[in-house]
Amino acid sequence: ITAQGATTKVVIALTGEPSGAHQPAHIHVGDCAHPGAVKIPLTDIVGGHSTTIIDKRYSQVVVAGTSVNTHKSLAEINVYKACANLTMGTSM
Repeated sequence: ITAQGATTKVVIALTGEPSGAHQPAHIHVGDCAHPGAVKIPLTDIVGGHSTTIIDKRYSQVVVAGTSVNTHKSLAEINVYKACANLTMGTSM
């Protein structure tokens, strides 16, 4: 996650994903142990890669108590594949 002026860029790169995998990703309220509602939808991960430009400042996106979650598929949205807790200063 990087700041770009009034926008924030979120890049996700997962290793070991099948080339045809299509996985939803979101920033959720709550940490990895207790994910809650979707706060910000992200571009779906295709073949292990996703880039999203969010029209919000970094400090509005990277908030303590939130997390980035990737899901197995749209059909299995409740199955999490990866998660990262966000804290101010997070850069991934």
